[in-house]
Amino acid sequence: MLAAVETHGIGEVVIETVGVGQAEYAVRALADVEVLVLMPGAGDYVQAMKAGILETADILAVNKADLPGAERVEAELRAVFERSATPPPVLRVSAESGEGVAALSATIDAALQAAGGKSRREARQRFRVQSLVQRRLREVLDELTPGHWQLPLPELYGVVLGSLRAPGALEGCKQARG
Repeated sequence: MLAAVETHGIGEVVIETVGVGQAEYAVRALADVEVLVLMPGAGDYVQAMKAGILETADILAVNKADLPGAERVEAELRAVFERSATPPPVLRVSAESGEGVAALSATIDAALQAAGGKSRREARQRFRVQSLVQRRLREVLDELTPGHWQLPLPELYGVVLGSLRAPGALEGCKQARG
């Protein structure tokens, strides 16, 4: 979806992931700037620490800054990175009051300019090609007949590579192998 959106010239896209966990590491390859949003009292901070996702974020945002505990979460996040040579910015934001929203927007813009985009674009292209190849490989493996799995490994490897090079090549092999 991101590739389709970018192809149509949309300059800024927000990608929201499902939560804190290993699935979000892929967003690093897709996003030019990664903002990790945490809330006071939700336990997100502890989950983020366990998952190691704090280290991947360019910016840390404490959402719902108007709620009790927001200052504590901000202080804890700053403490985690106090010895880091380049700690990520930590901002408190609140949609309710508007606090920090302009600062977050400016911080994202600054991070975009600092990143320059080239290395992230290259990583994004690599991620996309790798994803397409993995999907196509799964398709080829799913199309193999039981007879294919009896082949010597070098021959099976050749069949798979041949099918990756020429979609539809398995059709002839299926008829020959049964």
